[in-house]
Amino acid sequence: MICADTSVWVAFLNDQDHLQVEKFKQALSDNVLGMIPAVLSELISFPKIERGDIDLISKLPMIELKIGYWQRVGNSRREILKNGLKARLADALIAQTCIDAKISLITIDDDFRHYTGLGLVLL
Repeated sequence: MICADTSVWVAFLNDQDHLQVEKFKQALSDNVLGMIPAVLSELISFPKIERGDIDLISKLPMIELKIGYWQRVGNSRREILKNGLKARLADALIAQTCIDAKISLITIDDDFRHYTGLGLVLL
């Protein structure tokens, strides 16, 4: 199983040419792409998203949150912020979901490199 962050999904949906999008397409084709709840929420909240895209997104297996998830999100985000680094809440939610599930994340966003224990694909 592998997951993609919102930036990769947006690049894919907009038919952009990125190495990360190619890895994403391969994972989708191989049926190993999972969905992170925070990414799902971000994507379906976009006003211009098409119904067919929502259907595709909604069919993927959802990565379940583990007990203590919210505390771990807060703790990891606090540590990053204490070091003067950027840690948006959505990124913290996405990163912790992958860390807990031991799933790598396909991303275009280099802010994820600050999360200890997160496997990144093609950053």
